[in-house]
Amino acid sequence: MAFGVKLGIEHKQNWDEIIMLSPKQLVVREQEIRKSIQPPPSLLGFNMNIDWTVKTWALERPIMAILYQLIEEQVLPRKALKTFIEGFMKGVAREIVFSNEINLDTIVECGLIGDPRIGGQVGLMANYVTRFFPGWKIHAFRPGTTDDWKKAGVKLPQVNWISLQSVGLLQIPVHLVLEFRKGQVIETESGEIVCPRDNRVILSSEPDRIDNYKLMELVLSVLDHNKLTCLIIAGIHLPWLEKTMRRIVEAVKNENPDSFIHLEASHFEDKENEASWLLPNLDSIGLNEQEAFLLARKMKNDFSSVGEEFRKLVRVISEAHPKLRVHGHTKGMYALKDSCAPVKQEKEMMVSATIALMVAGQFQERAKIDWDQVAKGRFQRVARDSGISFFEVPTIIRPALTVGLGDAISISGLALHLTR
Repeated sequence: MAFGVKLGIEHKQNWDEIIMLSPKQLVVREQEIRKSIQPPPSLLGFNMNIDWTVKTWALERPIMAILYQLIEEQVLPRKALKTFIEGFMKGVAREIVFSNEINLDTIVECGLIGDPRIGGQVGLMANYVTRFFPGWKIHAFRPGTTDDWKKAGVKLPQVNWISLQSVGLLQIPVHLVLEFRKGQVIETESGEIVCPRDNRVILSSEPDRIDNYKLMELVLSVLDHNKLTCLIIAGIHLPWLEKTMRRIVEAVKNENPDSFIHLEASHFEDKENEASWLLPNLDSIGLNEQEAFLLARKMKNDFSSVGEEFRKLVRVISEAHPKLRVHGHTKGMYALKDSCAPVKQEKEMMVSATIALMVAGQFQERAKIDWDQVAKGRFQRVARDSGISFFEVPTIIRPALTVGLGDAISISGLALHLTR
């Protein structure tokens, strides 16, 4: 149990079972579990966009030259350069949000060649549900028209879409997903930088505001009309949701105290911590190591978000909100604080771990997963600390896709959690 020793965790083997599965065994168990998954109809909101996904190491022009040009032409704000360099240098996920409108033709002319994909946590989760949990009935909010999505070359998944045009989201926001990989080199004014880890930086174009009152009315109307009691929300980092999310959550709970609300966190700005205001009214939250760091830091804890500190961060959040279901994830490890039995916790994490392997491998079928590209790590519960279970999970060595992995992990765990 060397992995647990590395974390400084004292092992008390008082669980019903310590699961240790190879990746192939994990897939077999997950297939068995998924047959019993039947979540209730749910509503997804609110952030959805086009992800323009760029493999920065494969561009004809150096990515730094392209960024300098786009900033000079005022397509991107100046902070985009600093954010990209910081994420690249540390090999960590970063995201900034700005109001500059992005035209896809313009960025292609500058050499930022990429692929359009459905993006935003709502779009990604809707995509994963239809692909992996087709029996789960999902309603979801989308900006723009279906024709707008077709023109951009993005196929929408088959869920019950609800237009956000009435609240002011007429255009589809564009997010630039700049992926980089371990060993990649960029030239900066200070010299060469070598990337230590596969990851990405996201430069998100979003509107400043919408009609908040109409959005709240629309949410309550959709929930009531379709008799939905489960709301999965995201987008706390967006300017047009900063002032609205808390009121929506409170209104939903006032209308139906027994409703289930999950928040999928994101890299929110430090100036306002909307998440901490939301937590008392939430039932569940999904987050990665950086989001856990931001949340725990706002709770007056001086923690770094790397390596061994992940366990401490999840513990701080869980202790501050003991009734909250917390599903955390970082590379090679998941954390789950859940009131359900340990065996169900293990099942939730098995499903999440397997779906993450397929998403990282660009939706390879289970039988066709290239196991040579999977790290040697097994699926095993390595500790149970303050009611939180920590699981070691296998990962793809060189992932074909990094964006959206957290959303896949969270929605998969939720699928089983919501199954009664």
